[in-house]
Amino acid sequence: MAGFDPAPATPTAPTSLFTPAPVASAGLPAGVREKLEAIREHADALHRQVPEFSERHEANTARGDAERRLQRLLAHPHYGGFNLRETDARVIAQKGLVAELATAAQRLHTRYERTSQASQVALRTRTSVEMRLKNLPLGTTVEDYVGPEPKLAEGEADIFAAIGDAVAYWEAGPRLTAEARFRQLVAAAAEDLLTGLDRTGRRARELHADLSRVAAVHVLVHGFQ
Repeated sequence: MAGFDPAPATPTAPTSLFTPAPVASAGLPAGVREKLEAIREHADALHRQVPEFSERHEANTARGDAERRLQRLLAHPHYGGFNLRETDARVIAQKGLVAELATAAQRLHTRYERTSQASQVALRTRTSVEMRLKNLPLGTTVEDYVGPEPKLAEGEADIFAAIGDAVAYWEAGPRLTAEARFRQLVAAAAEDLLTGLDRTGRRARELHADLSRVAAVHVLVHGFQ
């Protein structure tokens, strides 16, 4: 058709447009990409501070072995022990080792609890940002924000703190020790048992009252027999 200029086969996309890709930082402006990398590096750094499971397992195993060794030193020969006195130098030395290993294991556990929570918060932030970028519609404009740092309105800080406390409390549940979980189950079972006994007792009293009323009616009608 005369006077009609066809559109180019491959239009040139503006450099500010973001195309979602498997790599979340692909196509982002330099400033945004730097901030995203800072979030990733922060999450990775906190994760590296969390003691590995193997390290915590090794510390707990060493403590347990030392405790069993102490018990054997004190136990009667009938139970495979050496029947040593509390004042024996070997017992005293073993007690010192048990205390030292217990302190080390507890210190490691405390560090795990502290660093694990911070690492999880950073990981959730990183995942949230990356998923947000990945799910943006095709052609969305992403620009680097330059301006004053956003601040929470009055009361919002308390709300976010409460949410953080609730999340931390919920996440602490799965990390309960087997002993603590066992105690929870025993307490729940005991409560159920007591509730059942109370219900049974009330029902027995009701039946006894019913029998008493039937007996009274029988006496009124037939007299004592």
